[in-house]
Amino acid sequence: MKITILRKAFSVFIRLKDVFFMFLMLLIFPKLVHKFSTRKFLYPNSYCYSVNEKPKLPFKLIKNKKKIKKYDEINLIAANKDINLQMLKNVKIPTFLNYFWQTIKISSEGNLFYSGKGHLSYTYNNFEKVIKKKRLKEYKNQNIIYVQSYEKTLIKFSNKGHNVLFIDPYIKISKNLYKSESNFLKKKNFQKILKKKNFSTICVGQNYLKDKHPDNYYKGVQFGSFLTTIGALSFIAKKINIYGWDYYFRSSVKNMGFFNFLKNMYNYELDKRSKNHFETGLFQLYYASVLSKNPRFKISGKLVGIQKHKFILKKIEKAIFNN
Repeated sequence: MKITILRKAFSVFIRLKDVFFMFLMLLIFPKLVHKFSTRKFLYPNSYCYSVNEKPKLPFKLIKNKKKIKKYDEINLIAANKDINLQMLKNVKIPTFLNYFWQTIKISSEGNLFYSGKGHLSYTYNNFEKVIKKKRLKEYKNQNIIYVQSYEKTLIKFSNKGHNVLFIDPYIKISKNLYKSESNFLKKKNFQKILKKKNFSTICVGQNYLKDKHPDNYYKGVQFGSFLTTIGALSFIAKKINIYGWDYYFRSSVKNMGFFNFLKNMYNYELDKRSKNHFETGLFQLYYASVLSKNPRFKISGKLVGIQKHKFILKKIEKAIFNN
């Protein structure tokens, strides 16, 4: 028992020490940030594209077996408690719900509810109280599509009659070779789901490294699900309205000072399981800034105005690209 506690305490110490040095290197010597990534989620700059070479988004469309439907305009919504769910009753364009772990429910009065159970950061505390008093039904709207990459959730939502989009991320094996990381694709029950009309698939390759992953580093860039979804949808939509993208920031970044912004870049509670919160945040914040300048993307949420933090964004660019 004591040994287990000591091991956990030591693991926490190692991670917090690494995060401290990643922050420090980010400010004074960005090219060394990768050396302190606990699980080697960041890579030496020499393996990454240069700022001038990098693609607009770090993804490449992989040939899909199913024909992909194209759209003029879509909405993308994060599972965020700041989102007014009632807006979903009136959506008239395709609206993608990113990694919602439960489906939207509707009450007899016509109000929509979502249980945040399963989300560490987004918990809709009123849902459990409401569900005991009201009989809620599945809310179905042909314009709503649930985005997921987990086998059981995809099957469950599809079987309930909802539209589902499976984003299959491919990692880079060599310069022009990509490999799917989803190990359930060949299962018979999943093959049946793939053929259903309410099931769509987009295969995207991670196009961040120039060549293959370096030896002894984690295989698969930690972009985070929301950025990966944006990348996938960018291949099928001319315009994307993005709601609720805040990467766990507690308030609007445009009202934050330098030190408050740094403080919000790391949250231990969100990091303690996978130890990637800081590393993923570098990509999310950098590309939030990049996309905010692109007229194809209309961003609403706490990351609006992130360009204000030019100093940090420039340091992030030096940390994740070969300058």
